[in-house]
Amino acid sequence: MKKSQLRTIIREEIQKIKEFHGYNDEIPSEILFYLDDKIDIPEDIEHGESYSEVLEKAEHGNEEWYYDAELFYKAEDYIKSQGGSITLEGNPDAVFTIDPKGIRYSLTQSLI
Repeated sequence: MKKSQLRTIIREEIQKIKEFHGYNDEIPSEILFYLDDKIDIPEDIEHGESYSEVLEKAEHGNEEWYYDAELFYKAEDYIKSQGGSITLEGNPDAVFTIDPKGIRYSLTQSLI
C-alpha cells in the first residue's frame, strides 16, 4: 500500500470519529483519535447509568509501557487549555476532565 493511500484511509477514519462525536476541527485530530481509542465502554452499562475511569499518568504517560505516551501529555495539555474539561458526544457521551492522577473520563448512557 502506498503512503498516499494510507494517509487517505487515516484521514477518512479520523473524519468518521469526528462525525460520530459531533465535532468539526475543534479538537486536534491526533488528540481526538487518541482519546476515542482509550474509551472502554462496559458492555453492561444501562440507560441512565454512569461509568468513570482514570487514565493514570503513571501508566499511560510512561513511554516504556505505551508507545503513544507523548499523546497522553498532548491530550492533557489540550484539556487544560479548554478549561479542564472536554466532551466527545456519542452514545454514551464521554466527558474528559483533569484528575490529580491523570485524565478522567466519565460516561453516561443516554440511549437504550
